[in-house]
Amino acid sequence: MWLVLYIHSADIDECSNSSLNNCHMNASCYDTPGSFNCTCDVGFAGDGVVCDDVDECQANISECHRHSVCQNNRGSYSCSCLSGYEGNGFECMGE
Repeated sequence: MWLVLYIHSADIDECSNSSLNNCHMNASCYDTPGSFNCTCDVGFAGDGVVCDDVDECQANISECHRHSVCQNNRGSYSCSCLSGYEGNGFECMGE
């Protein structure tokens, strides 16, 4: 007669402690059964372990108005209207 012993081990949430995962500081950690996944945050690109800032201005993916200046920020961007225009940078009206 054989005795089969099943050992149930509790899943460790590697995302609950940054020393248990290698996700980049600009990435989100998602716990999975027996492991975890890293995904770069919005405004960053990479595999989740390495996340580089996306320059939305240079990549021409900003939503700045055509009469504004795009300024890249870490993980984001801002827009400001050119001299002679008023608005929030996303909408600019001539004075």
